[in-house]
Amino acid sequence: MMKGMDVIGLEIDNRRMWNWKDVDQALDFMEKFGMNALIFHQTDIMDFITLPDKYFGEELMWERWPVRYIHVQINRSFIREVARKCKSRGIAFYPEFKELWYPEGLLEIYPELKNEKGQICPTNPFWFEFLNEKMEEMMRYFPDISGAIISPATRESKVSISKMTCDCERCVQADPKKWYIQFIEAAYAALRKRGKTLVIRDFSYSKEHQNAVIEAAAAVSKDIIIGLKNVPHDFWPTYPHNPKLGKTQGLAQWAEFDVWGQYCGQGVFPASLVEDFRKRIQHCRSKGVTGAWFRTDIEFLDENNVMNTFNTLNLIGAAMLSADPDQDLDNVYRAWVDYGLYSGFTPSSETGDPVVPTAPDAMEKLQAFMRAAWSVIEKSLYVRGHVFNYSSQYQQSISSIYNVMQVWHGREQWDPGSSKNLEPTEENLKIIFEEKRAAVEEAKRLRSILQPETLGLPERFVQEIDTMLDLYPEYAKGFEVSAQAYFTAKRALSTGNPEHVREARRYAGLLDAFSKELSERFAHTRYPHYVYWMMNPERLRQLAEDIIVQMSKLA
Repeated sequence: MMKGMDVIGLEIDNRRMWNWKDVDQALDFMEKFGMNALIFHQTDIMDFITLPDKYFGEELMWERWPVRYIHVQINRSFIREVARKCKSRGIAFYPEFKELWYPEGLLEIYPELKNEKGQICPTNPFWFEFLNEKMEEMMRYFPDISGAIISPATRESKVSISKMTCDCERCVQADPKKWYIQFIEAAYAALRKRGKTLVIRDFSYSKEHQNAVIEAAAAVSKDIIIGLKNVPHDFWPTYPHNPKLGKTQGLAQWAEFDVWGQYCGQGVFPASLVEDFRKRIQHCRSKGVTGAWFRTDIEFLDENNVMNTFNTLNLIGAAMLSADPDQDLDNVYRAWVDYGLYSGFTPSSETGDPVVPTAPDAMEKLQAFMRAAWSVIEKSLYVRGHVFNYSSQYQQSISSIYNVMQVWHGREQWDPGSSKNLEPTEENLKIIFEEKRAAVEEAKRLRSILQPETLGLPERFVQEIDTMLDLYPEYAKGFEVSAQAYFTAKRALSTGNPEHVREARRYAGLLDAFSKELSERFAHTRYPHYVYWMMNPERLRQLAEDIIVQMSKLA
């Protein structure tokens, strides 16, 4: 039997990390399913819990920023209590954040951090001193935390060599690896002195920076842990394994997964990921990965997370498979049904205890449904394995679809040659259209698979599931008409053929008509706000309009 993970973590990203109801729920869940690390991931959490005192002394704070001063003190009390509760249960606690980050007042105190053009120079030595001060202050106030998880190579931080927003000579000549070494040394010093763990999280947008940050961590200390997504760059189940797994310069590795479904319907339209997780976790263990942690929500969306949708299955499966990668998946599904269900159509702050189905065949039906739903999600939100959604949303323009699918989240650099499957050829368009049509037809069959009225659930809960099942084909249909319009438009833009232009206009018209149908359907409904956000008809209308405009330029 393959050995399980030593570290099994649960990650919270959105504002529920600051609510005791959700924190206690997470800790209870972790104890029940054998998870041993709680992670609070907030990009700017250091600004919530450190000042730092060296730059923002008491007198200055009362004079200029008294509200922030009070907030930091209150937040410190909260986080200390979280760390204490975790320690009492034998659970490690890690803040996770992106750096470099800073409060806006810093530029008022040190205006020289901006150059003559107003650019912030990431190679200014001040930033490494500033980071070190924040880490020292964090350790002074929170001695019970287990360490920190930090992303230095992400473009989502305010300052990083990976963004290269400064064109001064020093920045232009900078070696990314050397910059990451300085960064990691500054971050690690306070942790190393106290025997705490530093996890350098790889959230790189390119192979160059992925390689540089791993090499830099190895150059600083062999005790640093590298955090790698199970697939490169972000959480896409259709992508190949992260090629850096097992190639971390001898450093220990933890892998991170998304169990909620940022790019897989967000639990509003649930789907099983546990079949994929078993293969991924087995692969991680074969590459020497000793820890894994699992993201349960996203920072920019409140009231929805893995603990108020059917996708609780994925978190339960992640925990069980991390302990035993050869786990029989029937055990996972049974544990989920025994734990109970959330519908996804009650906001997180209003959910109570999970609802346990009482029908003897409930597990078999729910298992079949979740597996069938994954097939729908894969065919709807991806195009031949490429990302065709923006955090499970529809997209609103030709450029946004292209950039998400082939630039920002492009698969080509991780899977050379795969972009040929997106070229607007007759053969590719036929395959893509068939994929999207199959998704809609499969979504229509989900109700007959699940049969919610037979599961032994309260009537109101069944009504919420019915709502999800009614919307599932419509959700898939939005991606179908988007793909038809987008790819015929790309073909027309490529060939300039008048017949192709007419075809693109026709599909843009169908897309616009569907957006109007969806608007009318939503007119008198009362769904949670995130449903409207994911299925926003206005984004479909904008895409149709963009295509019409682009086609008019070819006329």
